[in-house]
Amino acid sequence: MSSRILIGIVCIILLAFLAGCSSDNVEDYRMTDETKWDTYSDTWVCVDELGRTIPGYEEVGPRREDRYVGIFYHLWHHITFYLNGAAAWGNQTSDVTRILRQDPSALDNYHSPLWRSTTPFYWGKPIFGYYDLQYDDYVLKKHAQMLSDIGVDVLVIDLTNFTKETPYFYDYNSIMHLCKVFAEIRSEGGKTPQFTWLLRWNNLGGDYGIRQLYNDMYSKNLYSDLWFMWKEKPLLIGDKNSLDPVKDKEIIDFFTWRSAHPEYTAPDEENDWAWNSIYPQCPAYTKTNAREEVAVGTAQNWTHGLAFFSSRDEEGNFIARGRSYHNGKQPLFKDPISSEYPSKYGHNFQEGLDRALEIDPNFIFITAWNEWIAGRFDPKNIPSWAIQHNQPAGGAFCDGYTPEFSRDIEPTLDGDLGDNFYYQLAIAIRKYKGVRRPETGKPKPILIDSNFDDWKDVRPEFRDDINDKAQRNAKSLEKNVTYVNDTGRNDFKLMKVSSDKDNVYFYVETVDNITSYTDKNWMLLFIKTDESKPNWQGYNFVVNRIGVKEKTTTLEKTLGSWQWETVASDIRYEVSGNKMELAIPRKHLGLKSGKIDIQFKWHDNMQNEGDIYEFMLNGDAAPNNRFNYRYMEEAKKATFTRNLYTIAGAEETVTLKKGETIAIRFKAEYYIDGMEIFLTPPGWESVDDTSSRVKYEGTWGQTEDVHFSNIASSSVSFTFAGSGVRWIGDKAPDRGIVEVYLDGKLVDKVDTYGTQLLKKQVLYEITGLEDKEHELRIVVTGDMGKEAVGTYQSVDCFEYLPGVKSGKQSFEYRIYKWRNSYKSSVSKWAVKKGTVKNAEVGNWLNFKAKLDKGEYVLVIKARTDLNINTYGSSYDNVTIFVDGKEENLCFKIRARYKSA
Repeated sequence: MSSRILIGIVCIILLAFLAGCSSDNVEDYRMTDETKWDTYSDTWVCVDELGRTIPGYEEVGPRREDRYVGIFYHLWHHITFYLNGAAAWGNQTSDVTRILRQDPSALDNYHSPLWRSTTPFYWGKPIFGYYDLQYDDYVLKKHAQMLSDIGVDVLVIDLTNFTKETPYFYDYNSIMHLCKVFAEIRSEGGKTPQFTWLLRWNNLGGDYGIRQLYNDMYSKNLYSDLWFMWKEKPLLIGDKNSLDPVKDKEIIDFFTWRSAHPEYTAPDEENDWAWNSIYPQCPAYTKTNAREEVAVGTAQNWTHGLAFFSSRDEEGNFIARGRSYHNGKQPLFKDPISSEYPSKYGHNFQEGLDRALEIDPNFIFITAWNEWIAGRFDPKNIPSWAIQHNQPAGGAFCDGYTPEFSRDIEPTLDGDLGDNFYYQLAIAIRKYKGVRRPETGKPKPILIDSNFDDWKDVRPEFRDDINDKAQRNAKSLEKNVTYVNDTGRNDFKLMKVSSDKDNVYFYVETVDNITSYTDKNWMLLFIKTDESKPNWQGYNFVVNRIGVKEKTTTLEKTLGSWQWETVASDIRYEVSGNKMELAIPRKHLGLKSGKIDIQFKWHDNMQNEGDIYEFMLNGDAAPNNRFNYRYMEEAKKATFTRNLYTIAGAEETVTLKKGETIAIRFKAEYYIDGMEIFLTPPGWESVDDTSSRVKYEGTWGQTEDVHFSNIASSSVSFTFAGSGVRWIGDKAPDRGIVEVYLDGKLVDKVDTYGTQLLKKQVLYEITGLEDKEHELRIVVTGDMGKEAVGTYQSVDCFEYLPGVKSGKQSFEYRIYKWRNSYKSSVSKWAVKKGTVKNAEVGNWLNFKAKLDKGEYVLVIKARTDLNINTYGSSYDNVTIFVDGKEENLCFKIRARYKSA
């Protein structure tokens, strides 16, 4: 029969190839609610600065309505800065990156005149400047637009520091201003995220903030259209247990509650939601949902526990989990603004995003959008809740420090981050949620005659946000600085494209009448036809940049970058009122006869020619930012992959002996054309502290759970063959500092101090090692941090990543139609059977299986010993059977769809 052990060895993933989606599975491109101005932003296309392509319907498939994304959002900058002397800034901003650029010696000079205030400090400059959201409608609208465009559903507004003693973290005026601006956008048919709140951590006085928020907004039914609902009530992330069950019953009953989990480790109680997590994350769960929520952060102020972003090791290297952290390692440099950090690639963020997509929860919590600022602590007075590392003598920073050691996704030009994290998030959300199928066009000739009637039945419509042209006049958080932008001129609304055998036709409509063609950089049209040819930011052609006359204009092609060459100066166009049309001969665009597939973008009033950020900052762009519209006259076939049933709960392994079977019940939502299974590399294996593979030297005691020692020079060694290792033990107030040796070389010092006893903590971890035999050795030093009351160390177990072996495994498979019960012996139910021979770890294994929609059972019978990784609890109509007996386990299952 089957046996199970914790930590998986081999994972089988079912991959279903699905073909021929029928029309009832395809979403209509158009919204049914025509009161809303849907811009169809999930059908836009884009390639970011790093060459990453935003996936479309062909890659990610139809939209799923039961998946939500929230992002951590901050509104307390105004009141925090004014209470702490922002008026004294003058022309010098309190910005760590700028201070260290101006004077690198300030890193270790607490009294440098450049540190103009004790707190707070920016880690870098937002692309929209040091804005004040109590006044800046422009930035609030840009935030609403940018986040809605990529599919963010809810702002999780930060009230984690709001208590009776710190009322300034609740900026009522900024909150009301956000609500007012968002409500205006919605009243005009536009889109915004909704909002909820992350309140004080559990058992830390959150009741005051909860009551204040309820009394100010929810009890008055203010802006209820903006409330984010969860389980049919407004969601609130806070400590319900801090309230009085009698006096506060009205408040308790009003919300759907989720507790705020402060640590970056796995949520350890049901209904506990994480806000930022270290990789690999575990899902937050409820009694009925094993994977309700997962948090993903761009970086974490974490080393071997909660730390500061400015933490350093004994050699002066910065060691927190920055944006570049991945494969268990942080690039180590002594300069926190070093250009050698590969920050812009978002390796840490990508690991977390990939993990979240694998788990596939109902809610993904992203940290963060616009935090930007952090307090500056005296390095001699670090709070007791943080691990005590060496801090720069110039000041210690917890929640934000430099471009590498910060969490914001909002674009900045500091640290070469640009808008990379924004598009990285957009890619992940597309994969997570899916998109609507884009509508294809039907070729039709157009007369360029300023009549426009022949455009009425042309589809698809390409839409832009209304009232989003650049208009700004708002105070900055800097003294005597006001941000002014009056470059908004022509406000794009509606675009169309058509073609015939000779021409490609473009139509554009603006909110108000189009201005004169004599304006500079007037109504620029960028066109992408062939990414393999010379381009500027992907565009091969531009219209209207030069040579615009009353009825004709100029088409140019790029020679590469912002270098253009005239192709034709007689391109016909007409303008009447708020409408414009033009015709470009196919031959000039290099488009042969037949169906076309192109991308295009309109922009008006570019200020800095050749700067891609003009599409974000000045005039008006359609569509927004780097995005393009895609016009195609023939739909591409979709071959996208999507998780159907994914991990939850504790990992376990079913070990099948030769002749034993395991069965997976699953639901086919579409027609299945074929299947594959995949044997993944092994997962973490655990070795207990009592194992003979663990060697102790010196003086060690033993309890039922752990080995322990506080005697200097005592050590424990663990030898393993593989690519990664973890030391698992306890944190507590009486824990001290150890030295960590790998293969005889000192690689780290670890402080295992904790403010309370925390068992089964990862005290040290390293991955990405060469796949061979290694020795990890932990040495008790007898040293401790200033808050500790002892120097003890403990060993609960070690975990390691075994090497990938090429052992052959074989099994038979059968697929049965589900008929309310299952017995593997009833062979007449089988709709497909076969054998997979010589299966190797890391290879896809194909077998044919044509199935209609419905529920099925896949049965695997081992012909050799076979390890299959499973997960803690079943859900989503997936049931696991082992030798005919139903088990409370769950497989990871993906599906690949193919559609016309």
